[in-house]
Amino acid sequence: MFHGIVTAHGGRREVESTPGKGSCFTLHLPRVPPPPESARSSPAAPMQPPRPSP
Repeated sequence: MFHGIVTAHGGRREVESTPGKGSCFTLHLPRVPPPPESARSSPAAPMQPPRPSP
């Protein structure tokens, strides 16, 4: 699952393991530029609760 999520986003992962000491997982994801100023200044619409089924 972890591998699929990372590769789906264009990233990669590295694992280093030493017996008796533990493991180190490094995750690399590509940078994404920040959204335009107009998108940052407008607040997100509030979420509506789901309607009950009849």
